[in-house]
Amino acid sequence: MRSEVRATRVAAVVTGVLVLVIAAVVVGAVRGAREVVEELAREERSPALSDDPQELHESWGIGVPHDARVVSHRYGEVGPHGERDEVWELDLPAAERTGFWLPEELAAPLVGADRITAESVAVGAAVPDGDLDLESLTCREKLVQDGEDVLLACIDPSTEEYVVFERFA
Repeated sequence: MRSEVRATRVAAVVTGVLVLVIAAVVVGAVRGAREVVEELAREERSPALSDDPQELHESWGIGVPHDARVVSHRYGEVGPHGERDEVWELDLPAAERTGFWLPEELAAPLVGADRITAESVAVGAAVPDGDLDLESLTCREKLVQDGEDVLLACIDPSTEEYVVFERFA
């Protein structure tokens, strides 16, 4: 009788362990499938991004010189519905620094709410710490469209490199 009770207990323990192992495998597979579906949905919501600064013209109506050189372009998805942050570092030939890009139009220090916006966008775009010297940037008044999308254009007077922060909410 004791051996039957012992055998029943061992069988129950083995069955319980097998059920837990199978459940863990199923849960892992479901989680993995959910992540794949979410990634596919994100790709459908967000258009493919390129490193063409003419995207600034398309999104904001800003004239971007064709000779503008992209030093770096970083971006990251920051929300489940295609929200994204982008940081452009641009080099513009001196002769092309007109209109929107006039250095004297980008003269306000990066402080207050604009500083918070720039820091937040840099984090969202996965700009590594130390890659941008926010202290040296001077900016023009930020542009806002559709109530939430933001563009903040700045220049580093010491390097004459432009830094553009975009948030698409």
